[in-house]
Amino acid sequence: MRSPWAAAGPEARIAHVALCRSRAFGILTQSFHAHHRVWCLNEKGAPAAAAALPDAPRDLAARVGEVMRGLDPAAVERASQLVRSVRSGLTPGGGEGPDGTDGREGADG
Repeated sequence: MRSPWAAAGPEARIAHVALCRSRAFGILTQSFHAHHRVWCLNEKGAPAAAAALPDAPRDLAARVGEVMRGLDPAAVERASQLVRSVRSGLTPGGGEGPDGTDGREGADG
């Protein structure tokens, strides 16, 4: 069966990727709040609220904004790196290094 995205133009694929990233960061910030047993009642400002929590990646809110504005493959890769950084902070002994990465560049996380 042929994917409906195969026939879609580049604009539709870009919109799909942007929506997926938005959803992913919404889930990620909710998960980070839940990990710290803090309610996140509104998605507006959620990255900034998550950035104020312990073990948050450096410049979390600014990095989420940067990734969400980008529409190129590099932005998708930065999104993946940021997701790995947040996930690393949720594991015992995790956290990101001084360069803003979790030290697992190129690893699937």
